[in-house]
Amino acid sequence: MATISFGNYNVSEMSYKENKNLNMEKTEQFNVENDFSAKVAFTDEKAYIILDCNIGDESEDCPFIINLKMKAYFDLEFDSEKQDDRDEIKRLLSVNAIAILYPYIRSIVTDLTSKSNTFEPFIMPVVNIAKHMNDNNKIEFLDIE
Repeated sequence: MATISFGNYNVSEMSYKENKNLNMEKTEQFNVENDFSAKVAFTDEKAYIILDCNIGDESEDCPFIINLKMKAYFDLEFDSEKQDDRDEIKRLLSVNAIAILYPYIRSIVTDLTSKSNTFEPFIMPVVNIAKHMNDNNKIEFLDIE
């Protein structure tokens, strides 16, 4: 049986920028779009994920632009000789591991937007980000040589 265990994460890049194009006179409600992508690699014992997050844009109804890069690792247990186990590890990493990381991203975004002291803190919605990323081919598996 294949299993993953969350090790830790770190933020390797993070930026917050006020959107100069925001038009408060025309904006009734903020619209904050996001784009997530991930690169995943694994060995027989460890998996590494780099998650790129672009939150907000330069549209007239978005107050900010946040760019965030998170790196995480997971401990793995599986039989690397069994194709079923390798497939299960890929599934666990592309679904469960991404889902494990999303609350950390939500927290960071809320913290960053609260520190700007310009608007109310932005709380990202609870969504199935892993499904969205998988449906849009935003998860890439890399080979480790």
